[in-house]
Amino acid sequence: MTYIDIGDFMMVVKIRKMQFLCGLCLLMQFVCFKWMIPFHLISVLLSLIVMCNQRKYKVIQVQYHYYIIGLYILKLWILSVGSLLFFELMYMVLCLYVSIILILFSFHCLF
Repeated sequence: MTYIDIGDFMMVVKIRKMQFLCGLCLLMQFVCFKWMIPFHLISVLLSLIVMCNQRKYKVIQVQYHYYIIGLYILKLWILSVGSLLFFELMYMVLCLYVSIILILFSFHCLF
């Protein structure tokens, strides 16, 4: 019989909550369009925290946090280049996909 350390369990729950907040921040950038970069920056910072704790706590579905960082770099590139409608549409679709996936994964664990 294996025993689960309650501290490790609580840390995994906290990481799942951070994943949930990360997904919400990605969705909020479409609701509050003028605050797009700050919301994505918050989700990138949360993703970095999740990625740092991933090795110790074996949090599954961490690859989506790498996608968030890639999307942030893509958004900064789009802002620096100008108006590229295809890339903006691709950015929007990928952000919606990643945010919904993160919310679903964390929602399944939290509730």
